[in-house]
Amino acid sequence: LAEADFGVPPRYRGNFGSCLNAVDIAYRLGVSPLVVLQNTRETDDGLTWGYQFVRVLIEASGQITGQLDYEVEGQSATDSYRVRAIATRTDGQRLNGTWVTWQMATLEKWTENISYTSMPEVMFRARATTFFGNQYFPGLLLGMSVDTEPLHAAPAALSSAPAKCWVSAWLRWLDDRPKWSNDSRKPRAISA
Repeated sequence: LAEADFGVPPRYRGNFGSCLNAVDIAYRLGVSPLVVLQNTRETDDGLTWGYQFVRVLIEASGQITGQLDYEVEGQSATDSYRVRAIATRTDGQRLNGTWVTWQMATLEKWTENISYTSMPEVMFRARATTFFGNQYFPGLLLGMSVDTEPLHAAPAALSSAPAKCWVSAWLRWLDDRPKWSNDSRKPRAISA
C-alpha cells in the first residue's frame, strides 16, 4: 500500500507505518484498507474519520433499518434552525440524536468557519451525524475523532517515526508470540 499510486492518498504514500495501521483498522471494520485510507485524515488532533464515512459505517452496520435521516426544524438562516440525526434500530426503537442549533454553533465557535453561513444545511448535518455516531455507535468509530469540517481542515504532515517504532514493536511481537502447530487448527470432535 505504501508504495502504490492508485487509490492511495498522497499523504499515505511511502508511509509504511500509517498504511499498516490502516490495514489493522480495516480488519476490525471488515472493509478494504483503501477505504480506510480514503476516509481518514491526519489533523493536529490525530487521525480522524470524515463525517460522510461515519454515516456509511452506521448505515452498513446492520444495526439500523434503512438510512440515517435528519429531522429539521426552522429556516436555515434563523436562530430557530436546528437539525438532528435520527434512525430506527432493527428492534424498532427510534434513535434521536442531539439537536445541533445556531446557539451551539456560536458557543462552540464553529461559525468562525464561513461554511456555516454559506451552507448551514450541510454543516449542521455533518455535526448531527457526528453526534449521532458518538452517542449511539461509538464502537464503530474505534475511538477516533470525526472531522466535520473537511473543507477547511488542512491535513498535518504525517510523521513516519512514531509509526516505525510501533511497527518494529509489532513485528517483534509476531516473532515472540506462541506458534500454532498444524494440529491445533484442525476441527475437533465434540463428545456428548
